[in-house]
Amino acid sequence: MRVCLVTREFSPFWGAGIGTYAAAMARAWAEGGGHEVHVLTAPHKGLETNAPRLYPGVTFHTLRPIAASEAAQCRYPFHQFALQVFRTFDALHEEHLFEYVEFPDYWGEGYFVLRAKRLGGRYGGLVMGVRLHTPSRLCRELNQSPALNDAQATLEHMEEESIRWADLALSPSRALLDWTEANVGLDKDMERGVVVYPFDAQGFARAAGGMVAQPVGPGPGERAARNPPVVLYFGRLERRKGVETLIDAGRRLVGQATPVQLRLIGGDTDSGPGAVSMQKHLKSMLHNLRPEHFVFEPPRAREALGDAVRRASVVCLPSLWENFPNACLEAMALGACVVASDTGGMSEIVEDGVSGVLFHGGNATNLAATLRRVLADPDLRARCGRSAPGRVARLCNPEEVLKATFRAIRKCQGLPRTTPKVDVKKAAKLSRGLHIPFIRARGGRDAGPIARAIRRLLIGRETA
Repeated sequence: MRVCLVTREFSPFWGAGIGTYAAAMARAWAEGGGHEVHVLTAPHKGLETNAPRLYPGVTFHTLRPIAASEAAQCRYPFHQFALQVFRTFDALHEEHLFEYVEFPDYWGEGYFVLRAKRLGGRYGGLVMGVRLHTPSRLCRELNQSPALNDAQATLEHMEEESIRWADLALSPSRALLDWTEANVGLDKDMERGVVVYPFDAQGFARAAGGMVAQPVGPGPGERAARNPPVVLYFGRLERRKGVETLIDAGRRLVGQATPVQLRLIGGDTDSGPGAVSMQKHLKSMLHNLRPEHFVFEPPRAREALGDAVRRASVVCLPSLWENFPNACLEAMALGACVVASDTGGMSEIVEDGVSGVLFHGGNATNLAATLRRVLADPDLRARCGRSAPGRVARLCNPEEVLKATFRAIRKCQGLPRTTPKVDVKKAAKLSRGLHIPFIRARGGRDAGPIARAIRRLLIGRETA
């Protein structure tokens, strides 16, 4: 099969979770045998010289510049990027005749390409897929961001229409697919399914310096008060990641004289109350507590986290909601005892009491009680740590992920999805006095199929 993965992010050159997925999926396709694999991405530093060595069997292409007149019509960077994707992909497809192309939902990268096929009948039988990660609307709602501005509304529109226009939507978790079906709205004839991210558990563990032999805690004769067990969090300091819940739980533990140190490794964000620094907000929650109980450290490379994981008694991932986070896969692959929230996709990764421990997401009282129980039970920590790597290896086996993806693509072949032409003048009358293309009902949900049809029509006035 001739495959093209379109992605702005690509590890290790740039990006986070999406880039990690794209790199793992490109390698899975290339190693799957008999596939012609292409990646279309941004011109990252070092890509041209290092990518062919790191990813044998993958052909890389970078975005071509667009005309100044077209760039001037793109108000936002993500809008311009999507147009660059369209122009570049159009030429690549003419040369290679791809059978499957995949875009991430985030940033609406495939917006114009998907629109050209769905509304214009372009690209024939080429199957177009969208990989669900976490749409911007869901991130905004979880972060309790300020009022919706024009840039954010445009981005959310592009992402959600891209999902609707695709032939295939693949989600790594049932939780995210359920959210998408409930909030974005997918046609009944659209193929969709749950296919987890590919993840090489053993390869990651080797790159990070090996797995944890057993959870680390105070050794014999050590005083816990001077050498307390460490609860490690790594990831962005972001509201939706549940860091406020973790700090609140930590305050409760320290207030109850539980020997513990919370260690948070990650970059700051402006998701604190009123769009302020989250790190400053978290530190303000500590009041008069002794600072040695709460340690904040800057982010580090994924492979460099191995030492921190090995020194921790527990890795805590307290997200308010998650899709299918790489942080959870990485910690488990290293043999850590993970305490994770039960909201979203992590409850589909962690087997409670077997390969990790779950708590009630967003509930600081329950998190504190769970951490206290896990820290007091070395047998539980050791048992979960031993089971975790095998769980990830079985769940995210790249070979099995590729097979599942391939089966989903085959179901779509020969079943083109197009939208019937609509009278533009009639649509214009319907839209008079409305702010198009962002017709929304109360609560942020779409006003309905008529509004979506009008949006699609009027978007046709854009350059594409």
